[in-house]
Amino acid sequence: MKKSESFLNSCPNINAITLERYLSDHRPILLRDAHVDYGPTPFKFFHYWLEMEGFAKMVEDGDAKAQLKLELEVVDLCLDNGNGTVKDIKRREEIVNKLQDINKLHALKTAQKAKVKWAVEGDENFSFFHGILNKKRNLLNIRGVMSDSVWVDNSIKVKKEFCDHFSKRFCKLGLRNVNIQMTFSNKISVDQKRDLKGEVTNDEIKKANDNIPNGCNSSIIALIPKISDANMVKDFRLISLVGSVYKIIAKILANRLVGVLGDIVSEVQSAFITGRQILDGLFILNEVLQLCKIKKKQALIFKVDFEKAYDSACLKSSRGPVIINGSPTEEFQFGKRLKQGDSLSPFLFLLIMESLYLSFQRVVDARLFQGLQLGGSVDLSHMFFADDAVFVGQWSEGNINSLVNILECFNMASGLKINMRKSKIMGVHVTRDKVDKAATKLGCLVLKAPFLYLGSMVGGTMSKSKSWCEVVDRVKNAYLNG
Repeated sequence: MKKSESFLNSCPNINAITLERYLSDHRPILLRDAHVDYGPTPFKFFHYWLEMEGFAKMVEDGDAKAQLKLELEVVDLCLDNGNGTVKDIKRREEIVNKLQDINKLHALKTAQKAKVKWAVEGDENFSFFHGILNKKRNLLNIRGVMSDSVWVDNSIKVKKEFCDHFSKRFCKLGLRNVNIQMTFSNKISVDQKRDLKGEVTNDEIKKANDNIPNGCNSSIIALIPKISDANMVKDFRLISLVGSVYKIIAKILANRLVGVLGDIVSEVQSAFITGRQILDGLFILNEVLQLCKIKKKQALIFKVDFEKAYDSACLKSSRGPVIINGSPTEEFQFGKRLKQGDSLSPFLFLLIMESLYLSFQRVVDARLFQGLQLGGSVDLSHMFFADDAVFVGQWSEGNINSLVNILECFNMASGLKINMRKSKIMGVHVTRDKVDKAATKLGCLVLKAPFLYLGSMVGGTMSKSKSWCEVVDRVKNAYLNG
């Protein structure tokens, strides 16, 4: 069914339902204006408000636009009756100019919501803005969900479905069978401990308030559809919207952690650490594959995919609601989960992955897993970049079993679970039958060279032109898209 932007602008709440067909071979389409109230929405603050002169006074006095319109009506009435003076005419011009300024700010608001950069910089095509907004609203609007094979579109029931789903997903983990006893091998100095535990200075606080309000650690879970026609709760991915006060506190703690993480986290982790680059692991893995091909070494490459890595981490210090069509559900306590969008979360996740490194290193030291000898004293067994983990070793059934066992133990201890359906195994100079047999045993996929790792292709022959096709396409797209 085709529709125009003017139709959507005049009927923003319209929706279409396909009805059952009876005598005809066509299905009738029912159009209806179905405005559903999902409840109150959170207060939003837009940065364009700060561009208005006298904003603080306007907040104190109330709605300036409504007051100006009321004053304009009084002045117009006076002028229409012939009782106006030159002062009234000048006053009318001042009111009209102020109303025009407010309308310009309203245009900035519309452009900001439309998220079009060049539009924010000055274009005032309202119909264009509203067309973009209506498309975004239709895309993100949740009209209902499937629950036990039944379509639910009642606003209260829809909010309850999402609240129940995510409260169960982030509930406290049950009793675990494994408790790994260990300490970090790398230590921080006494001065670094003092800096981490020291009082927050005025320079760190900056714009933070002296009294932290209740709920500053709460976050709102916003939903983004994974597919075009999302009708199941699981079809939505989430991101946390944290409050400004929490952002300041988290940023202060993150800035403190940045200064000491390099002394705590091992060199196999190359994410978010000053002086370590994303390309480090990329180049090393590519060189390993090239070396194995040249020397005809049998090697095991296991690329691990953690299932909902941030959502599975066992941290339970916050709470929050899910926001459905702009309206939040009831708040619930998070039994686990790191906040997506929180500046502190990547560094906390690095510490979690460091425990995996220490656990696996103990297995390597006990010779229960044999890595690859790259030189006289260089033994490579694993590399991490945030939740992108790659394990490298000699091809053997013992290595594969040891790898799976340690990852299962880590899952029971930390809550991070391997998604075997997305994890991949690769054998270098290993027969296809052996690789397929190992993949079937593990329930994972087979990895073939060249493959994508950290956004770039690994394992290809860079002397061939086809190995550069992806880079050329990216440059073209970046150039064409500005």
